Amino acid sequence: MSNETPRTGLPLLAAAQAQKHVTHNEALLALDALSGLTLLDRDLATPPSVPADGDTYLVASPATDAWAGKEGLIAYAFSGGWRFYAPFEGLIARVADENRFIVFANDVWTDYAAYIPLDNVGQLGVNTAADSTNKFAVKSNVVLFAALEAASGGSGDVRFVINKETSGDTASLLFQAGFSGRAELGLAGDDNLHLKVSPDGAAWIEAAILDRTSGRITLVGDPTEALHAATKQYVDAHAGSGGGGDGGGAPTTASYLTVSNDVGLSAERVLTAGDGITFADAGAGSTLTIANDDRGSDALTTHLAVTDPHPQYLTAADGDAGYLKQSGGTLTGALTLAGDPSAALHAATKHYVDTQVPVQTAAIVFVIDGAGEAITTGIKGDVMVPFAATIDHVTLLADQSGSAVIDIWKTTLADYPPASADSITGPSKPSLSGAAKMQDTTLGGWTASITAGDVLRFNVDSAATITRLSVILSVTKA
Repeated sequence: MSNETPRTGLPLLAAAQAQKHVTHNEALLALDALSGLTLLDRDLATPPSVPADGDTYLVASPATDAWAGKEGLIAYAFSGGWRFYAPFEGLIARVADENRFIVFANDVWTDYAAYIPLDNVGQLGVNTAADSTNKFAVKSNVVLFAALEAASGGSGDVRFVINKETSGDTASLLFQAGFSGRAELGLAGDDNLHLKVSPDGAAWIEAAILDRTSGRITLVGDPTEALHAATKQYVDAHAGSGGGGDGGGAPTTASYLTVSNDVGLSAERVLTAGDGITFADAGAGSTLTIANDDRGSDALTTHLAVTDPHPQYLTAADGDAGYLKQSGGTLTGALTLAGDPSAALHAATKHYVDTQVPVQTAAIVFVIDGAGEAITTGIKGDVMVPFAATIDHVTLLADQSGSAVIDIWKTTLADYPPASADSITGPSKPSLSGAAKMQDTTLGGWTASITAGDVLRFNVDSAATITRLSVILSVTKA
């Protein structure tokens, strides 16, 4: 028969043993050390100088002093000395300085969390309490979802998947302030992507809907501010204004001849019965002349009568025969009006239309960013310009006062890349000297013309102090 228990190694009393209290006390001390085991530390290799009775440690390697040769054993302080016990399979210990539990299995200590199954957990709270509604609750300043790397057996991708049961259900992200809803993005009530906003968490406004089949976005309504996104109906209604808003551009009602987006003339309305163009008699000498010597069928054809209803024709005055078809014929001469229109239904002259079209200006912006450090010299990048234009002026805007000299090189795509010999700035390179901004509107010595497809290269000849610099070329499109 063994003299100790098989798992914990507690000493057993022998038959007719003398001084049984000694063996019994040894067993009690072992139980005191191992029952509800709390390890103050498991990283010490040298014993503390003045331990209290009952202090317990896991001896680390290489052990010294009173722990020499006891690596891996449990050291238990008692009566000014140390008692050592070997851990056994299944022993659970709390490591006080780490605030964690470990278990001894297969001759090694392992984090006890590895033995706690987390599959199909009814609810889980991290730093807060979960409940029957919020079955997974987290209170944290940052929540991280990282991809499993290919080296670890993953793909390197990470997707946050929100799945709903049926099309009529909702799968969305709800953004709140003080636990009151302010914005929601997701599949709300159907399978289209919805963006909603709310001022109070109760009343919701459908800001935009992204159609799942066409990809088109439906907005809440027409824009009312300058930077609002525009709807199709707003663009269609204002396309003729030349971008001038309520106070500029040509009239946009359907009865007018207007300027379309491509700066060409287009008729927005076909004349039908009841409509027409009237030239008021302003007195003697006010005539509309259509020149055609032979009145051949190519230009003027005999009309049955002035009263014959052909609203699609321009008829002759006083019942004279002849008309010009709106479609199928060609007006080869110019129709000259008395002057620019002054009333809503006046016909517009070319001069009037041209003056209502805004000049097509644009800006080519190149930003040089030192990522928080002072900008260095050298080539900073290229920009291909897709349109023909003329450079009107150049502006430099820096994040702080400093010095910089910028050169701009230009070449065609076929001759790419540009070189210093392709400089367009001549002797007037854009420069800063102890300042944060500059603008040159004269561009003395510059090659200001740009052909569609030209490549501009931006080079820093010199720089000091500045960490971020915007180079802005204001141009007029050809």
